[in-house]
Amino acid sequence: MKTLTLKYDSNYVGLPDLGIIEDSPKSDILEELVAQAANSAINENLALGLSTTYVKNRQVITESADGKITVISEIKSINRKYPIKKGTVFHVKSF
Repeated sequence: MKTLTLKYDSNYVGLPDLGIIEDSPKSDILEELVAQAANSAINENLALGLSTTYVKNRQVITESADGKITVISEIKSINRKYPIKKGTVFHVKSF
């Protein structure tokens, strides 16, 4: 696994602007950051005895710390009437 190094500016206050990374031609850096964050979160959940939820093969799956796997739901295909463009805002319904 590659190790990423981000420069730290001690004068900066607030969150970094990841949009600069996202819009750059080397957006694989952002993908690597996300992968590292996901691995860290999964390992932390395991250490704390918590379950982890993820999507695999169009199924939403929960895996407990003891290794028990439960399929929560199936993801259905959506036929879009229009293409999704950058900047589209999604509204999510909770059940």
